[in-house]
Amino acid sequence: MFACSHVRSSARAFALFAIVTPGAAWAESDGLRGFMDGGFYVRADAGFSMESDQKVTETGFVDYIDPLMLDESLAASGDVDLSDGGGFSIGAGWSARNSGLRLEALFVHDRRDDVTLGFETQIRSSGLYGLVLYDFNPLTRTQPFIGAGVGLNDVEVETDILSEQSDVRLSYMATAGMAFVFSDRLVGDISYRYQLTPDLNYQWQYTDPDPIDGFTISYELEGDLVQHSVMFGLRYMLQRPAA
Repeated sequence: MFACSHVRSSARAFALFAIVTPGAAWAESDGLRGFMDGGFYVRADAGFSMESDQKVTETGFVDYIDPLMLDESLAASGDVDLSDGGGFSIGAGWSARNSGLRLEALFVHDRRDDVTLGFETQIRSSGLYGLVLYDFNPLTRTQPFIGAGVGLNDVEVETDILSEQSDVRLSYMATAGMAFVFSDRLVGDISYRYQLTPDLNYQWQYTDPDPIDGFTISYELEGDLVQHSVMFGLRYMLQRPAA
């Protein structure tokens, strides 16, 4: 009876070994050993930002030099057409051994050239983020992933008549995408990124010194910057997989 029980236990152990071993062997022989070992990596991305509407509040005052002209005030809230644009990012990260967990530090830059604000406007943002990400199916060649993080975003607004202004705010990012493993050290990915930078505030003052038609404009712009981006990237493991 003991012999029969021992045979059954051995059979179950062999079956489990037969299921697990091919998967691990396949992963190691199929160029995934570097990602199983984990470690540090570097990355770079390029892509485009999609057109979107932003809610802003504008306030202003026009003080004419000519005392016979009536001064004007402005107070309005509405949507601003944020044109499509382009951007890039570079960063470094660490992945846990035999796990889908990753940590990244990422510098992100984005530029929009044709923003509708009543005058020609450019918006540029440069942010530094810390992200936590998770790769699903880490031992396969195709790996869906999700991630989220927080950082600081420096958003610059420049117009054709008003000076460039910058505001640095706490910013949030969420991302999801699909990674494709090319070798044990190189992986490419396609991702969607959502960035939110709230409570931006800009103030300008412009003076036209003409003694007849001259004026001084005081102008303030407030709002949140919401960015939707599609990025194409590469990740490269810095160390070779263990022998």
